Amino acid sequence: MTTYYVDSNATAGLDNGTSWTDAYLTFSQAITSATTNNDQIWVASDHQEEVSFDTTYAFGADVNVICKNKTDDSNAIMGTGGWIGNSTTNRSIFLSGVSRKIYQYGITYRTAGTSAENIRINMGGNSHYELEECYIWQGNTGTAGYIGFNATGDKLGHTRCKNCTFRFGSVNQEFRLSSDVVIEGGSISSAGSIPSTLVELTTIDSTGGTMVLEGMDLSHLTNTTILGSVTRNTPKISLVNCKLGTGMVMIGTQTVLNKATGSVTMFDCDSGDNHMSFAYADILGSIVMEQTIKFTSGAANQSWKIVTTANCSYFTPFVCPWIDLYNDVLTSQSPYLEILRDGSTTAYQDDEVWGEFAYKNTVNTTKSDFVNDRMALLGTPTNQTAGAGLASWSGESGTAWSGKVEAGSITAKEIGHIRGRLCVGLASTTVYLDPQVRV
Repeated sequence: MTTYYVDSNATAGLDNGTSWTDAYLTFSQAITSATTNNDQIWVASDHQEEVSFDTTYAFGADVNVICKNKTDDSNAIMGTGGWIGNSTTNRSIFLSGVSRKIYQYGITYRTAGTSAENIRINMGGNSHYELEECYIWQGNTGTAGYIGFNATGDKLGHTRCKNCTFRFGSVNQEFRLSSDVVIEGGSISSAGSIPSTLVELTTIDSTGGTMVLEGMDLSHLTNTTILGSVTRNTPKISLVNCKLGTGMVMIGTQTVLNKATGSVTMFDCDSGDNHMSFAYADILGSIVMEQTIKFTSGAANQSWKIVTTANCSYFTPFVCPWIDLYNDVLTSQSPYLEILRDGSTTAYQDDEVWGEFAYKNTVNTTKSDFVNDRMALLGTPTNQTAGAGLASWSGESGTAWSGKVEAGSITAKEIGHIRGRLCVGLASTTVYLDPQVRV
């Protein structure tokens, strides 16, 4: 293992990377030299590198890149005081290398200018990148610029960013994915523009993937759509314990009207101090937490407000996430979910709204079987069963219908979860669901 030093201020040295005095003046020189796994590249915290053309940093080994304080070699963070890239001119920065494990700490990558320049991380394919306390500064104001996590071609890629800051230079910029991305902590910088869309997949530079944002400060994103237009593969975006901006929208308008346009799931995320919320959206509908209209003895003092789009039907229903009930009873039970239709006393029928349930129906195995109360294919619809009644709900308009969807009589053969979920095949309707499986 060898340590290579990088400092743009070491102009009086030998430029051979062997010490702070004789440090390389450019990051590229160090990457060219670092050809052995676990080589270290130490970059001075006040290093300011102005590249003269679009630059690809192609790592040839599993390298650790660490920002350092030159006075005592302590770990440091560049922030906005140092950078690799350019502060004035149109330049793109690409982090590449095939089948590599790359760790970076405290490094700032910066673009500038007015044309469509971008920063792309993990481009080479089959690589694992770990970025910690880094600053990804998209200072270019071009409307087609972006921050990308892009494993090229059909290659795999995983990137984890821990306590990193991301900054955009235009409201028309966004994240683009063609790999697996996890962002833990960190923020969208309030010093930059507010993107109208956070993630968009419409070009070859964004061919799908997953993105998990956990504990991230997104409060700068006022009225931002989390997942915008999608024409390439199926992105799955998850937000956990994030601080949201006001007016954020889960999914925007799509031209491809099926579930391949992806989904957004949010656990315990809010712009204020409301805790234990849940939200989900795909092209067929959405779920948000409802605290006004709710089952009075329901789960966590809330209901799920389900709103379907014009795209769902009996054959392509909006399907809620599973709700679990731990079960240790091996005798006959009848699981069900309570639902409410507000503004109408007309019962939902079993071709419009139905339940699906999964339980362990075979001894000596973990395998589950599925049952539902959906109308038989090409059958005749009937009303769903009446529920607990309006006295068991609060906040409804007074003109409402209380119902339930149920599994019928089942007998679990093994201890484990009974799972239930609501399916809505009626387009452009609103259903309130108590998110608790009862027996």
